[in-house]
Amino acid sequence: MPAVFGPLVRRELLCWMPLDDPDLTQMPWFKTLQDYGVVRGSPMDPDDVDYNLIPRLVANTALPIACDAVEFDWDPLSRKSSKKVVRLWDELSDFLDSSSDSEMCELREIVLGRLKQALQETLLPRQGHDGPLQILFRRALKLLGITCLFTRLDAGTVIQRLALQETVEGFLVPHLQGELLAGAVQSVASKCAQIVLALPKGWRGGGLGELVPGLKTVVEEALAALSSSVTGQNEYMVLSQAYVAMTQNTAS
Repeated sequence: MPAVFGPLVRRELLCWMPLDDPDLTQMPWFKTLQDYGVVRGSPMDPDDVDYNLIPRLVANTALPIACDAVEFDWDPLSRKSSKKVVRLWDELSDFLDSSSDSEMCELREIVLGRLKQALQETLLPRQGHDGPLQILFRRALKLLGITCLFTRLDAGTVIQRLALQETVEGFLVPHLQGELLAGAVQSVASKCAQIVLALPKGWRGGGLGELVPGLKTVVEEALAALSSSVTGQNEYMVLSQAYVAMTQNTAS
């Protein structure tokens, strides 16, 4: 049946804008076919050939359009645009198994590829002029927060590894170390706190420090430097809170 209805569904989907309006359930083809094969008063047999009609139509017709939209229309540095991708993922997950369907795995790989590309194209030197450096840091911090929006796409730890190992440890920590060597301790303290706050609450706790040992070391060095500073007590308090969030036992 997907082969029969597929061309008709594709024609309707020509005007579909998946990032702006991902809801497939309001489209005429869905309303027409949602009860196809259902006998009034009887539950549909999972072995019935029509049981997976809608999911297969979504996989064969809607998902390729969604993949193209994510690959070519999504701006990974836009939080608004990224939230649209998350919403699209949720919509498609209502029809397809996001952990096993090959089509959803393809969409996941496109999302991960775009996020990695955005990270590779983001510049953040270890040291530099203060104004441009702060702009570049905010851009990198924004990308970290956007990456964390996609935790639901990941059945394993791929998103967490991209956020913590590649973005925080591989990208942000070298910048913080450079600033620490330059004596910009208060700036480092503020940035470390912002990084910790950008991470999902579920990632914080006693295990976070082990996942980001470089960040933990920078925080400890900044705390040591600020403890004897007269002018950096506010930063010391903020950074102390971030350190507790990294190291405390969430079960307590």
